[in-house]
Amino acid sequence: MIRAGYYTADRSDHGAATAYTRLGSHSGLMAHIKGVNREDYETGGGDRVHGSAGRDRHYFIKFSLLENEGHSLRLSAERSRNSGLYRWGAGDTAYNPDAPLEYQVNDRDAYVVNYRYHAPYTPLINLSLNFFNNENALNNQTRNNETTSTGKGFELRNNAVIDWISSTHNLVTGIDYYTEDGKIYNNGERQGHRNNLNNLGLFIQDHVYIGRLTLSGGARFDRYETDYGRIAISGNEISPNAGIEVNIGKGWSTFANYGEAVRSTGVIPIGWLASAVDTPTFNAQAGKRSFGRSFRPESSQQKEAGFRYQARGLIHDADRFDASLTYFHNDIDNLIVQIGGSRGQPVTGFYNDDRVTSKGWEARTSWQSGRYQTTLSYLHAKTVDQNGDRITTIRRVGSNTGDRLVWDHVWRIDKNMTMGYTLVAQAGLEDGEIDRSGHTLHHVQAQWQPVSIPALSLSLAVRNLFDRSYSEQTTIGDDGATLEPGRDIRMMARYQF
Repeated sequence: MIRAGYYTADRSDHGAATAYTRLGSHSGLMAHIKGVNREDYETGGGDRVHGSAGRDRHYFIKFSLLENEGHSLRLSAERSRNSGLYRWGAGDTAYNPDAPLEYQVNDRDAYVVNYRYHAPYTPLINLSLNFFNNENALNNQTRNNETTSTGKGFELRNNAVIDWISSTHNLVTGIDYYTEDGKIYNNGERQGHRNNLNNLGLFIQDHVYIGRLTLSGGARFDRYETDYGRIAISGNEISPNAGIEVNIGKGWSTFANYGEAVRSTGVIPIGWLASAVDTPTFNAQAGKRSFGRSFRPESSQQKEAGFRYQARGLIHDADRFDASLTYFHNDIDNLIVQIGGSRGQPVTGFYNDDRVTSKGWEARTSWQSGRYQTTLSYLHAKTVDQNGDRITTIRRVGSNTGDRLVWDHVWRIDKNMTMGYTLVAQAGLEDGEIDRSGHTLHHVQAQWQPVSIPALSLSLAVRNLFDRSYSEQTTIGDDGATLEPGRDIRMMARYQF
């Protein structure tokens, strides 16, 4: 299969090719290559966004041996590269059309071995063993420096189905391990010291089906150790979870779920961890509740509850209707924050920040009849600090947005042609220091397979149909935030041999 396309907003050329061959009755080999060349994209106001041009290359190969007396084996290798002239060390600042650009190359290599075994005569053995190795490198060729990280690990799990009295159990047990090393080089010489983190996890999860009732429960044990400079922080944590869903009848069901999780490094880039001084400070940030206390791993608690409804023949015999209403409340405690680290500066300390909470509700409906389907969703959410005040955008953590409505339509006109339309309505938000404008976007798309050339597929999509000038409310910078692309006409052709 080959694919080629062109996007007008960034004048980008797209190309891809995929090949597959069978190597026997149970095995096959697939190879894929994709490339994109793009210029600075144009906003709805007609300006070009400085530093958005670049090149993407993606290579993928996979061997599969499937269902050979219950055994399956998959081997894959992947390389992705992005390169271009981008801003450096300015992620927490607003857009600057005159900012200096530096040539950067970001490489990612991934290797995966996946083995599965499903015992043909018992539902108690359904094994999956996964080994992986990920290598990442960010090379700033203008400054002649490079940040690298290598992550590797495995996961072994078994999924057993157990029928007991009047219930069915889907029991998952397993173990996983992950380790990652980070290094920094300047002018070819390694700086600072090797940074390492590792995590060993044991987990158990059970889903129990009893008539109209579904119960779930489980726990995860984590043993972690992370280098902060030359100081290693280690510990053990247990994270439980539980859930329930009840089929009330007449298409209605209700559910509630609770879960916990821990993370020993937070969301600090490993390059910044590797740049830490030998003896950084811990919880020495005045004004924080953690001041003077023991340094803790980051933890979260997720809670959700709601209703679901399914019906057939709501308007006529052949239609289907689905609806759900979900309330959620997520707390992040001991958020790990570094002192320093930006613009090439060393990290001199770490502290646990105060609680951050994300809460709100989402309503979703979907209706399908024949060749037409429509989906409508509405999201109301906010992210607040420990005092209940909305936070401004915090990179890699969260932000606040106004209410968001998305209404999607798909019409399958005939077996060879499909058309669609999407409405996105983002409400504005004013609250304290936050003042973000709302926007309304319209997207249309169509796909056509000529009857005379069935192997050919042509698609046309127009994003931001009315060329609206806007920025996403999650983008840093308030009124100075980077603007999003304007009208983007996307043309694509695909031919399958």
